[in-house]
Amino acid sequence: MAQSSKRPTLWAAALIGLCLSVSACDRFGLSQAEPDISNTVEADPTESGMQLAVSEAQTTLPHFFRQMELPDAGQRSFTVKVGLPTEDGSLEYVWVSDLSRNEATITGRLSNEPFNLRGDLKMGDPVSFSEAEVTDWGYLEDEKLRGHFTTRHLASKMSDEEAAEVLAMMHDTPLPRAPLRPRFAG
Repeated sequence: MAQSSKRPTLWAAALIGLCLSVSACDRFGLSQAEPDISNTVEADPTESGMQLAVSEAQTTLPHFFRQMELPDAGQRSFTVKVGLPTEDGSLEYVWVSDLSRNEATITGRLSNEPFNLRGDLKMGDPVSFSEAEVTDWGYLEDEKLRGHFTTRHLASKMSDEEAAEVLAMMHDTPLPRAPLRPRFAG
């Protein structure tokens, strides 16, 4: 799926990226190990709706990290979307899970099968990146997804049936409506 131009093209494996856990995949009849290219959506990262989705995800990233570090009951499978370089010099946006972070770097493992990443990376391979490179985030809360700002935007580009299937996996809002309770570590 190499791009003919060098401008970054956003590839989002909408249904694959939503497979944050085996139980979520099983629940919706999806496979973690076998990417279905028909569920891949090409989107222009310069499009205003996508830029807004990425901005909202980046603005709310502190919420994501707070929940990841001290998850509430029913919260699990924390993942972020990041753009990684492809063989042709563009970016491919992939989901990364099994996250850890320090002051400067986030590390994790590719949680969907990439199509054209530089270095022949594959699902499960470790990757490192900065917080500034994160374009989206998500986690399961009571078996439905939170976050997924870009996925929610991409749903508007899908057929009604595909969009309904994707949106059925998500809470109606990316963030919980109730204010978060104070967090205490220790």
